[in-house]
Amino acid sequence: MIFRTIHLITKCNNCKDLVKVKSNASYRAELSKKDGEQFNSTCLNCGTIQKKHVNDGCAKQDNRIILGAVLISIVATLVLLNILGAMGTITGIIPVLIGQQQSKSVHAFNRYMVSR
Repeated sequence: MIFRTIHLITKCNNCKDLVKVKSNASYRAELSKKDGEQFNSTCLNCGTIQKKHVNDGCAKQDNRIILGAVLISIVATLVLLNILGAMGTITGIIPVLIGQQQSKSVHAFNRYMVSR
């Protein structure tokens, strides 16, 4: 699907703060192909640059995409409600479907591990 964007995060070894990883990878294997088995992460809190293994990161849902889907769904429902009547409310299911896809993507990323 189109909506495969997820947040990749890892934990700083010094301050234990969560650090976002800049990548559009949907799977760990894809991340290791793009960046190698280890990637650099820079903590914004303490400024430490660390090498992290691909398995040290995890995925989290991107709520901005779901929020955007809710807004689009509301607009589409209002427009189609005038044209189709009650059938226009079916567009309300769009955020649910996108949320399910996000959840599946996060689960697939976190489940798969690259061998060390």
